[in-house]
Amino acid sequence: MTNSDDPVLIARAKVSTWVSRGLRTGAALFIGSFIAFFFGIAMSFNPVVDLLATWCLILGSVVLCPSIIVLYTVKAANRADAESSW
Repeated sequence: MTNSDDPVLIARAKVSTWVSRGLRTGAALFIGSFIAFFFGIAMSFNPVVDLLATWCLILGSVVLCPSIIVLYTVKAANRADAESSW
């Protein structure tokens, strides 16, 4: 069995793809939250801006936290495979 046929490596690559999407989405939501917050400071805080900033921050945290944890898990598995330290 070659490395390209290994089902574990294929699954790990798929997980890595989803992790990178989660990182980008979480970061975009955090940036959206900061933009909404500073827009609210510059103009006036109305309920829509407040809701937007709050929900972007909450959703960004919900998406980003598991993505970071799984990212380090995949990195550790790749490092253990490279060093054959299982």
